[in-house]
Amino acid sequence: MKTVYPEFAEEVKFYAVGYDPSEGISKLDSFAHSNGYPWPVAVAQGNIVRDLNVPQQSYKVAFDGQGVQVYRAPYGDADPDEWRAVFTELAGR
Repeated sequence: MKTVYPEFAEEVKFYAVGYDPSEGISKLDSFAHSNGYPWPVAVAQGNIVRDLNVPQQSYKVAFDGQGVQVYRAPYGDADPDEWRAVFTELAGR
């Protein structure tokens, strides 16, 4: 992901969303920075984790510009080629 996202950063909005209530935005941002993650982070609000049926950490969900879910994958799935394909679709390339 770290190698693929920069190619699409201007075209695709991507956020890592933390849902541990004990972690605030500064902790998430510090973690992302220390690991060299080039994307922004956010904290889950309300019932979004439940509403999106996110069953575990590091779960991936992607939506197109109309809010239609176009991708779901659990922890450990999605190699760089798969991410490139998802981002290519989202970017309309």
